[in-house]
Formats: sequence, C-alpha cells, structure tokens
Amino acid sequence: METVPSRARVRSAEHSPPHNPMKSIAKYASRGFTLIEAVVIVTILVLLAGVLIPIVSNELSSARTTRAQTDMKILAEAFNRYFAHTGSWPSNSVWNPNNTSSEALQGLPCLYTNVYNRPGWAGPYLNTGVKNADSSWSVASTTNPSNRGLVDPWGNSYRVLYFGRNGVMGPGGGIVLVCGGENGAVDTRNEQLLNGEAANDDLVQVVTRRL
Repeated sequence: METVPSRARVRSAEHSPPHNPMKSIAKYASRGFTLIEAVVIVTILVLLAGVLIPIVSNELSSARTTRAQTDMKILAEAFNRYFAHTGSWPSNSVWNPNNTSSEALQGLPCLYTNVYNRPGWAGPYLNTGVKNADSSWSVASTTNPSNRGLVDPWGNSYRVLYFGRNGVMGPGGGIVLVCGGENGAVDTRNEQLLNGEAANDDLVQVVTRRL
C-alpha cells in the first residue's frame, strides 16, 4: 500500500533548489585560484627579500665604515692638537718617543684633564668619552657596560700604535690609529701601517709619521 506524502514534505521538495554542478565547480575553482595567488605573492616577497636584504646589509656596513673613519679622524685631530699645545703626545703613561707599543685606545685621561701638568695644555681635546667612578674621563672603558665611550661601530675599542724613533718603523717613528673592522682583529702588518695601508676589513688613520 502506497503512503501519501505529507504536505510538509511536498513543499520541501518543491522549494529545494536543484543541484547545479557548475556552481560546485566554480566554488572549488575559486578556492584554487586564491591558493595560486597566495603562492605567487609569497614567491614575489621571497624574491624581493633576496634583493633588498643584501642592499640593506651593504648600506649598514658602509654606514659603519664611515662612522669608524670619522671617529678616527676626530681622535687623530685630538692627538695633534694635544701635541701642538704641549709638545708631547697623549698616552696612558709619561710619553717616551723611543718606546714602541700597541694598546687598546682606552683611558687617555690626559685628553680630558691636565693629568701630567703639561704647560700649554688647553683641553679637553675630546667632547665624548666615558666618565669613570672616580670622576676621571676615558676615551673608552670596558668596566662601564652602560657607556663604553668612543668604541667602533662593532663595539670594539680602537687601537693606537706608537712606533718609537728607534723601533721597528725606523728612526722617524710615528703614531697610527687602527680599527679592526667587523672581525675585530687587526690584520694589517706593522710595516704597512705608517703608509696608511689597510688589510682585509681594517681601517687605518695615520696621526703622525714622525715623533
């Protein structure tokens, strides 16, 4: 015996939209196109990053090099002004023109105050540095982590090399400032320094070729 469908079922069947296979295809095609777009965008971003990162890195390296060169020129000028006023070169001890030495460019309080009582002293010769706990000033310091003073852009101290009159550089002697660059190591040979030559990523500033 057949059953008669209820009115609710009949109406539901009458009002249900017919299945449209083209709409289903369009829906899935739309999803696929969005995924392709995302892949394309990510690919473009990766390519742009590959181009821009080296450019930004080179610009940053160039800016650091320029800053280091500027710092060493300021230091060289301070050394020469000190000598012009006092007849002696700044050092961390009483200067001896016959001594040959190499040291990190730290301390040098004589550039800030007349610690050696030199006639003609007219400092301070630097307007940047670090104030120590005893109120003295230093070009740079490793004991004050919040203010290390005048260090290079890579966070290392500059170096000062004093070549005595009778030292390895011959009778004339000289003073040279050196920055070890990104690797922090001085790679330049002593015989190159007074000519202003620099090896690898070193930066060299000649203060004087004669003592």
